[in-house]
Amino acid sequence: MKIVIGNYPDASDSRNLILNEEVQTSDKTLTFALISKVEGLETAPYRNGTGDWSGADGGYISSQLFSARTITISGVYIDRQAGCDFSTTNLAQFDHLARLYIRSRLPIRTKQYIRIFTDAGMTFYTEGYCVDIKMDLTYIGSGEYQIVMYCPDPALYRGDIDGTLGSEWNAATLRKHNDVGYVSSVKTASGVTYAFMEHSDTLPDNNKGIVWGTGGRSTPVQYNGDFPYYPQFVVSPTGIDVITNPAFYSLTENKFFGLGYPAGDAAEFRVAAVGPQGEIVALEVVNGGVYDADYSASGVVLKASQYATVVGRTEYGTGATANLFATPNEDSEWSFSSVSIKTPGTSYCVGDILTPQIDGATILQIFPGQTLVVDMAEHTATLDGQSVAYYITPGSEWFQLEALTANNIIFYSADEVESDAVKIRWRNGYLGI
Repeated sequence: MKIVIGNYPDASDSRNLILNEEVQTSDKTLTFALISKVEGLETAPYRNGTGDWSGADGGYISSQLFSARTITISGVYIDRQAGCDFSTTNLAQFDHLARLYIRSRLPIRTKQYIRIFTDAGMTFYTEGYCVDIKMDLTYIGSGEYQIVMYCPDPALYRGDIDGTLGSEWNAATLRKHNDVGYVSSVKTASGVTYAFMEHSDTLPDNNKGIVWGTGGRSTPVQYNGDFPYYPQFVVSPTGIDVITNPAFYSLTENKFFGLGYPAGDAAEFRVAAVGPQGEIVALEVVNGGVYDADYSASGVVLKASQYATVVGRTEYGTGATANLFATPNEDSEWSFSSVSIKTPGTSYCVGDILTPQIDGATILQIFPGQTLVVDMAEHTATLDGQSVAYYITPGSEWFQLEALTANNIIFYSADEVESDAVKIRWRNGYLGI
């Protein structure tokens, strides 16, 4: 077995700590760090919620969870060139004195990759912090060492046999879900239903114009690990595609996670006039929206839901806020009847459509060049590194990939885009070796 601790991608890079193998440095000096024992590669410790019944025989167990994994590596170090000459001013001695070689590559407060190469030809990955080092000095040229690595993630992840960082990650494209069947239909007086390209009062001869919507599909993600894993979803549109309100549904777990709210519920305001710097001078209500309460307010942030096509345009507008006034309708629902600018912003164009950022009716759009990452393990959603947790649809659940099975995942979005812009990423996790 060989273990490599360090963040340098190439597992043979001597700037990593390479255990159970000779390390030949630039000055041709050999250092040996041999492994004699490794603890903590079995199943991570169980954390049991137990207790005894009060006033009755027996006890109970309320929960069982995995604790963090602790890996303890014991071994022997051997110097082919051992000495105490520190007259050099560079760090060369760190590479050919085994004690310094080991210690210098295990810094405190630093998370490091741990790659475990088994004799069976498999390589497993994890990350951890060095929490203890012991090295008894029994002879100037050799001695024993013990390294303790604390790994917050209880799983071990399998990757390529050569130990290249990143090889433990897998990815698949999620195709957009489409309903199957006729796109639209009209029922005649006789009760017969016909489908049409467009609704009309006159039925086309021979049912011409029928539109059959080809069905979408779920994407089966074959998860080979035996430890359930929370995946990542990455949305990166290209070309002219704009992804609106992305959502993901696990058929396997029957859980849904979405971002944004139905676009049809949100108010839309059109930029009617702008100043020389693209600052908004006037807005007009295109759609007052439908809301369950009176959201009249001052200084509401406006976000573009559609940009006007203008020759020579190099940037999009930002910074606009508005004062909104809502009125109720006969169904006791509220719509915005008037809007006025509070902060004009810059770089807007006449024809831009803006939507107020109101909880319960805010759409999320990902434009070409932007990247949305939903991390189910970290419970985060970021757009170009900035949190968009505000957009998480109420009722959303973080879901995982079930072990040793094909997990069926469906991707939805409130747009007409059909592309390869959406990926799912995961690592095959194992309880132990």
